[in-house]
Amino acid sequence: MDTAPTSASAPTPARVVVADDEDDLLELVELKLRRAGVDVVGVSSGAEALEAYRAARPAVLVLDVMMPGLSGLDVLREIRASDPELPVILLTAKAHDVDRHEGLDAGCTEYITKPFSPADLLSRVQSYLAAA
Repeated sequence: MDTAPTSASAPTPARVVVADDEDDLLELVELKLRRAGVDVVGVSSGAEALEAYRAARPAVLVLDVMMPGLSGLDVLREIRASDPELPVILLTAKAHDVDRHEGLDAGCTEYITKPFSPADLLSRVQSYLAAA
């Protein structure tokens, strides 16, 4: 008699929330991650990023710093108040040392400046997903 389960389920892909108010950049990051088998939730504002974080419970969060309404730093600080371990990558055009220090002080795991390599971002995301 066959004792195998009647319905095999594929593993659920890791979920990543990506927030950026630049549509082209958001689409590029979403495409790169999806092609690598990542379940991506893309949003275009800080408020949407918080909502997606609460609803999706992602394994990694990628935030633009400068977004309408809540900034990526605002979102990061709010998340860090209750979730200090979640890998959060800030992806930003703000490249000065003071900006980088502000992001690190707010609790980001990685600080990547634009322009950036999509392959490098994918590699960093995958390393956090593998560790989860």
